[in-house]
Amino acid sequence: MQQHVIRVQCRIYLDPEDIFKCEVEETHDKLLMALAALNGFKETYEDHRRRLPEYRGRSSSSSSSLASADDWEFPPQIVFHRYDRFLARLANIRVRTSAIV
Repeated sequence: MQQHVIRVQCRIYLDPEDIFKCEVEETHDKLLMALAALNGFKETYEDHRRRLPEYRGRSSSSSSSLASADDWEFPPQIVFHRYDRFLARLANIRVRTSAIV
């Protein structure tokens, strides 16, 4: 749910109607900022996912940390499928604008 809110906020920031009306440099800068925020969210998610055993009171070197993989019940590919597609579209636009800049 949180990632949907982030995508919506990003779309508001990168208004599709205005993105191609602005100066290319301004659009490129906005894309870089949006991509940094989106990638930061996903990196934070992955960091907390890796540290899950610590949150559960287990050290990462203990044998019980092997069971912690089962604690994470859903594959990130399912959770981030639409998010990753959105990131890929923005990255594609960034590549195109960087060729112009």
